[in-house]
Amino acid sequence: MAAPVAPPSGSGTLLRPRGRMNDEARIRGVSWLRRGIGWSALLAVPLAMAAAAYAYPRAPELGVLPGVKLAGAALEPGTAVRPQVQRRVDALKAKRVRLLGQGDQVVEVTLGDLGLEVDVEEASRRLERIGRHGSWLQRLDEQRAAGFGLIDVPLPLRFDRVVVARVLAELKETQDRPGVDARFQLTGLGVVDPAHPLPGDLEIVPDRPGIYLDVDGSVDALLEALRRGERKSALVDVSIAPQLSSDALSRLTAQRVVAQYSSRFSRGGDADNRATNIETAARRLDGVVLPPGELVSFNALVGARTLENGFRPGWEIFRGEMVRGVGGGTCQVSSTFHAAAVYGGLDIVERAPHSRPSAYMPLGLDSTVAWPSVDLKLKNPWQEPLVVHTVVKGNELIVQLLGEMKPASVDWHTETLAILPFKRKVTESGWLSEGTVIRKQKGIRGYRLRRVRELKLADGSSRVEETIDVYPPTDEHYVVPRGADLGELLPPPSEGSVEAREQAERQRAEREQAGVVIATQEAFEP
Repeated sequence: MAAPVAPPSGSGTLLRPRGRMNDEARIRGVSWLRRGIGWSALLAVPLAMAAAAYAYPRAPELGVLPGVKLAGAALEPGTAVRPQVQRRVDALKAKRVRLLGQGDQVVEVTLGDLGLEVDVEEASRRLERIGRHGSWLQRLDEQRAAGFGLIDVPLPLRFDRVVVARVLAELKETQDRPGVDARFQLTGLGVVDPAHPLPGDLEIVPDRPGIYLDVDGSVDALLEALRRGERKSALVDVSIAPQLSSDALSRLTAQRVVAQYSSRFSRGGDADNRATNIETAARRLDGVVLPPGELVSFNALVGARTLENGFRPGWEIFRGEMVRGVGGGTCQVSSTFHAAAVYGGLDIVERAPHSRPSAYMPLGLDSTVAWPSVDLKLKNPWQEPLVVHTVVKGNELIVQLLGEMKPASVDWHTETLAILPFKRKVTESGWLSEGTVIRKQKGIRGYRLRRVRELKLADGSSRVEETIDVYPPTDEHYVVPRGADLGELLPPPSEGSVEAREQAERQRAEREQAGVVIATQEAFEP
């Protein structure tokens, strides 16, 4: 029998002779068989993995693997990553968030407005590493997952809390709703007769609590909603009760007239809008309660002088001249209210006279207002509350202050300290024909006067208050053609002007030089 032939080294193949094998040969054959199976398995694994790698796309030299997503959006393989990330971030910043306010109020802001911050460089590096780092098995696995669309890299979003708080703080201007004190319903009551007290059971308009935006609470709620991926968040509000409740008013007594003042105005034609504004502003004051020691603002009570708030266009004084605006006539209400407050002994905390004398109010009693900067603010210094009652009857506005009793008798008067002459102002215009002149504004003298108020209290004591008012002069304004001879075209200086005073001074000097003596002469008073 021939001896078994050893297989070539490393061949993995078992060769055996025909016929029977002895035990030694059988053992050697089994060993080679086992060795042959191991080598086959080892060769099969890399071949299979090579086939798998060939079956899936290889990582491109530039960009990301095919199928990789960024925050749910597919990226374009083989192109630069950073511009794609930046475009995705810009799109996120443009997304809108809905902020739900009181009632049906909805405010929309973008994520960019809220200070969204994204590290574009870090996100780009993470995307570029997919399928390019780690072991070849890890790279192969990431390539296969990307091919099936299973890799979605999130964008780490960060919001600047300071920016979010600043955005919400700006919303307070429109979201906050101040509380409204309870007030008496005096509509239809008419002018109260000082000799006959009112009944004690006056109708009360209920109070309304104020709603104020809680910025810190709203920031927390919004950031939590954004963390959960939501695109809407309810604003957090705080309710604050007003100072004067309906219950407090039910215990007040306001039956007697403490002080009152009236002024007259015109109706008809263009004056109708002004009359409507007077009625609107007066209605906002009617029934308002002035608590002891509390500051009251005319602007806060009447509100903005806008068309949306019920006011109409009308003539008003602006920088000494009559101009067209919305709310003209409101100053007559504030002036009449101020005059009643003067005679009612109220503290005049903030008040400004007009830039020229008013036809409807004596010098020193007027009070100009302009939304929202120029205001009339009063304070009730007495121990008992007062109630404002306004009545518009025909062409007359009456403002009454009602209380339990008259706290003091008031004497008020003014002293003129100086009369200020006005100047002549000339403007040239190219659209006027030769020899034409237009007087755009009449000159009005200014005044400097002392206001004196003496209060005599019920206990016999008294005090005197003095303040100074200045009404600047209003320029006389002419419009003439360009290059006109002013000496021939304009009329002589108007009485009360600087030019008239200077002309009188020149004439007086000329007479003195000529030795002319005038025995009697009326004093010049511009």
